[in-house]
Amino acid sequence: MSEMVRLQYYAQMHVDEAETDRLMVRLICERRKRRRQRRTSMRRRYWVREWLLRRKEQGQYHRLMPELRAKDPASFLNFLRVPPEMFDELLTRIGPQITKQNTFYRSALEPGIKIASSCIRGQVCQFEI
Repeated sequence: MSEMVRLQYYAQMHVDEAETDRLMVRLICERRKRRRQRRTSMRRRYWVREWLLRRKEQGQYHRLMPELRAKDPASFLNFLRVPPEMFDELLTRIGPQITKQNTFYRSALEPGIKIASSCIRGQVCQFEI
């Protein structure tokens, strides 16, 4: 090989190595970016589901309980296994001890919901807790 051809060959090898290095760095950066995106998408879970946010408008405690208390105390007793007066007594006695503080992320459950759900045990899922 002539000197010129040899220089061109080495120059081409050097260019190929530099290009290969650039491609490898780019590949590594892309892989890291994809991993970060995957991690952030996996971390984004709901703290409170959307249907749980409608608890105050559509939940059983806020819709059914006032109606049973006002119009049909016998059904209130059958539903909670406690008469309305006893439920109110429980609420005034232990309500302050079981009340939690609202946070920035979600509001705490009312003590009445906690007492009602403990009164009916098997029907806790109906209160959407």
